[in-house]
Amino acid sequence: MTDLLAGTTAGSRRFCAGRRGSMADDKSKRGGTDRRRVAGGQGYEVNYFARKHGIGKDQAQKLIDRIGNDREKLNAAAEKLRK
Repeated sequence: MTDLLAGTTAGSRRFCAGRRGSMADDKSKRGGTDRRRVAGGQGYEVNYFARKHGIGKDQAQKLIDRIGNDREKLNAAAEKLRK
């Protein structure tokens, strides 16, 4: 049996071995229920929401904190802010 990690250091070999089978995101939790929510803890989602509605990132974060992560309610509240 050949060593697939031949030529690597012991530290990087341990790092690679520890990473096998783990993923950063659970791909099974995708679809409609995920799209109906805004992840307030994810900067890229807050930025997208703010740009989409023409509001500041701080305003978007305050809306998410106050209203919750329901996208429909947040969209309605953001539209009211713009008027």
